[in-house]
Amino acid sequence: LVVPHGEESLENDMGTPVIQGEIIFKDSTPWPASIILPDVMGWFAWLPGMECRHGVLSLSSNTHGSLMITSAEHANGVSNHSTVNFDNGKSYIEKDWGSTFPTTWIWCQSNHFVCDKSDNQRLYGVPCDDNVIQNTSFFMSIASVPFPNNALEMFRFRGIICGLWLDGKLYRFATYTGAMIEKLTVHDHGHATVVLRSAQHRLVVDAYGDYNSAPALFGPVPGGGFVPFVHEMLGATVVVTLERRSDGRILFHGMGTHAGLEIESVASNATRARGKLAVIRSLLSSNS
Repeated sequence: LVVPHGEESLENDMGTPVIQGEIIFKDSTPWPASIILPDVMGWFAWLPGMECRHGVLSLSSNTHGSLMITSAEHANGVSNHSTVNFDNGKSYIEKDWGSTFPTTWIWCQSNHFVCDKSDNQRLYGVPCDDNVIQNTSFFMSIASVPFPNNALEMFRFRGIICGLWLDGKLYRFATYTGAMIEKLTVHDHGHATVVLRSAQHRLVVDAYGDYNSAPALFGPVPGGGFVPFVHEMLGATVVVTLERRSDGRILFHGMGTHAGLEIESVASNATRARGKLAVIRSLLSSNS
């Protein structure tokens, strides 16, 4: 139960924790937009009837504020309270909307990259303070997408949306920019390796997390249902390497912590019969 900031706590008869507070997001870094490429989906944003649409509101923002959590359990009639402080924090904000999630997908994000201070400033020219690479954010989504839409599906393709933001410059890898998947290996439910290639750069991504401890978030499924099946691995790790193709020079290498990671497939009869991991591999994995 979420109580708006400034209002008195509501009587909680639902047996659930009550969360109250305020978080302020400042200095946001939006995904670049234009008339032709209005958001992170590029010109696909203009295509009607797509089953799932994605938006990145901020690649990185500074946070201030706190949340007070009142537990549902009461000891001697007294509630237990805890406060989570978000001062001097970093955030990433995105949104999804549509009729259902893709048949299968990989999603990963981190804007907290640890570094060796001397190496990162000497080799990559990226500011590094307090063992954290500053002004850096990474986001990647690869999904099985029906074309032109879910109702008139003619074929499916592996849609790519990926961005590495380094100190004010965005390196974009997307289907609409001509980027390709050079290699994609789903090792298991909690580990995937992806190599993306654009005209000028190559991006190597190795993401891994603990699938067994991931909370099951509610997500949309065909037919209008909303069920808990999206296992989002929090506290995952993603190792990112950006290479310039012309001479092989490494432009960036960093390990992102506190990452979010999903390697998922919409629950269906076919998925249950074949196994979720087998479906993900058959639709996404490739070595070419």
